[in-house]
Amino acid sequence: MEVYADILIAVNFTVDYFLLAFTAKLLRVNCPLWRQLIAAAVAAASSLMIFLPPLGAVIEFLVRIALCAVIALVCFGFHGARAFIRASIYFFAVSFGFAGAMLAVWYIFKPYGMVINNSAVYFNISPMFLIVFSVVGYFAAA
Repeated sequence: MEVYADILIAVNFTVDYFLLAFTAKLLRVNCPLWRQLIAAAVAAASSLMIFLPPLGAVIEFLVRIALCAVIALVCFGFHGARAFIRASIYFFAVSFGFAGAMLAVWYIFKPYGMVINNSAVYFNISPMFLIVFSVVGYFAAA
């Protein structure tokens, strides 16, 4: 299956934006939209890891932890070590929960057009489908 970088980035940008917005709700913080968008762009760019050769479980886990910390820093800022660690853990937990749900969908339904490599999920779906279901998922979880 072919993976298109533009679709990969667009899908991940949308999903990451909603993951960050949900994390902000859980944290009960008012995060400016511009920070959420920049953090979502950083997260979407990290999805390009799908094109790398397998990294190994330990290295991949450490890279993902570091990326969550960077994304949380960009989105929520640094307001002390405790707040930063809390935001990073919440964002990692929300991302982990979403990844688990996507893995379950992949194993149970084996949908055509879904690829998982280096923990990056790729969907070959229409942008409208993505946007509608991301919004529905966000409000269902909130």
